Amino acid sequence: MSLETKRIKELFGYARTLTKEQGVGVMAGRAVGFFKRRFFGKKARYLPSKQTLEAQRADAAARADGWPIISILTPLYNTPPQFLQHFLDSVQAQTAPNWQLVLVDASDGAHPDVGETVRTRAAQDKRIVYAKIENKGIAANTNEAAKLAAGEYLALADHDDMLAPHAVYCISKAPRRLPTATRPCLRKRPSTRASATSSPTMRPST
Repeated sequence: MSLETKRIKELFGYARTLTKEQGVGVMAGRAVGFFKRRFFGKKARYLPSKQTLEAQRADAAARADGWPIISILTPLYNTPPQFLQHFLDSVQAQTAPNWQLVLVDASDGAHPDVGETVRTRAAQDKRIVYAKIENKGIAANTNEAAKLAAGEYLALADHDDMLAPHAVYCISKAPRRLPTATRPCLRKRPSTRASATSSPTMRPST
């Protein structure tokens, strides 16, 4: 008996046992999850359903006025057009509207399309902030982005990332659900009375 045949036999044996012990409904749910993982990859495995995303949008529309603004800091450098478009699309498709995207562009003269793309988006969506800067490295460039941030919390994203559509929604709700010691990796902006040691400055690694 081949290994593949053995695994199929074991799978069907597991299905019969699960159906007998917990019912057809549980078995059907497990089967759907298995086929998603097997044939549709990580996207199907981890992203919420369309119904869940719509419910998040409705919840955010009703309640997000009281949620903190999340400033997403992203330095740009010669970003390939398709990556930049996908990144911008993923931010603007968030189920929660309480975000600000701060883009600082250190691209060289051979890549003017980076700034042109972002300025076009920024003209259509005031939550997108753009600035052209001198390239001083990723840490210094991120600090420049932090200076332009208006949000209560800072989050970091690379210029070739794609955010899951529920990222800002989950981040917005997490600080209210969790104790301080277990809050997600966000940097809360210091108040004007904060000491210099609480500054959100990013430092180069040594």
